[in-house]
Amino acid sequence: MKSDDAILAFSALAQPTRLAVFRLLMTHEPDGLPAGDLARQLEVPHNTMSTHLGILSRAGLIGASRHSRSIVYRARPEAVAALASFLVKDCCHGRPDICAPLIAFVAAFRHLENRITAFAALASLDRVSLQARLTDIGQGEGATSRRPEVA
Repeated sequence: MKSDDAILAFSALAQPTRLAVFRLLMTHEPDGLPAGDLARQLEVPHNTMSTHLGILSRAGLIGASRHSRSIVYRARPEAVAALASFLVKDCCHGRPDICAPLIAFVAAFRHLENRITAFAALASLDRVSLQARLTDIGQGEGATSRRPEVA
């Protein structure tokens, strides 16, 4: 990631409504939410929401796809991982042990995102089938967590 890309992403998130939109979309991964639902849930006029979604999209933080008559927006968790990686890339003056917990978290997040993306791409699976597959590989409900500890 280049500095200009990071500045664009951080600038997009530096506004309260856009930060709220991004956080709401993160909670609805991998399904996303239609633009109208976002506007209603955050009590933002539709035209204002459209402007905010455009800014987040240009910053690479969200993506959109058409589903029938709706445009569904999804967060791009890989963009969060890229931002975190950008921030810690050259950390700690040659002492990566100081940042090791954060680096481990970013790596685990990217690994989980790759798994979610792979399963979500299987369009023939419904939500229940997808949850069952994630449980089978140890990432769904009832599975034991293997997240790294963050100090």
